[in-house]
Amino acid sequence: KIVEKIFYHINNNNRILIVADYDCDGVSSGYILFRALKYLNANVEVKLPHRLYDGYGLKPKMIKYAHDNKFDLIITVDNGITAVDSVEIAKKLNIDIIITDHHQPQENLPDCLFLDAHVEGSGYPFNGLCGAGVAFKLSSALIPNFKNCDIYNDLLQICSIATVADAMDIIDENRTIVIDGLKAL
Repeated sequence: KIVEKIFYHINNNNRILIVADYDCDGVSSGYILFRALKYLNANVEVKLPHRLYDGYGLKPKMIKYAHDNKFDLIITVDNGITAVDSVEIAKKLNIDIIITDHHQPQENLPDCLFLDAHVEGSGYPFNGLCGAGVAFKLSSALIPNFKNCDIYNDLLQICSIATVADAMDIIDENRTIVIDGLKAL
């Protein structure tokens, strides 16, 4: 459903805003998804919040920014699974929203499409990816023949750096990302 929603917006040349986090994982996540969407000819921009002035997460003022600048879709990376109120504001303003995150959810989940392996019933077998890992996996679902596209090695390298910088356990998929990313570096 997430892939379908993103392609709907790409195919209609709608404006897509990626809302990232300000740490290494968030910046890397934003970069990975931005490059993947640009590869698919999306009309996309990235917004990084300021650590001191904006704080962490999808805040109402980010939704206002998206509305004021006529974005049709917001995709979060490395944040948003707890942004229940901000998602409601976006919906009232007719802005589609997709959450991609790797943090623990709260009891109430946002009323939108989301990708977070920590959510019970997600069906994804490994919940140890960092935000960049989630963005990398989403990119692999969006781009046909992902491993052979010309941006794959670049995105893999950034994902491996973010995995280490976010202090993720180097097991399972993370081990493969880091080993292959280091080889590519």
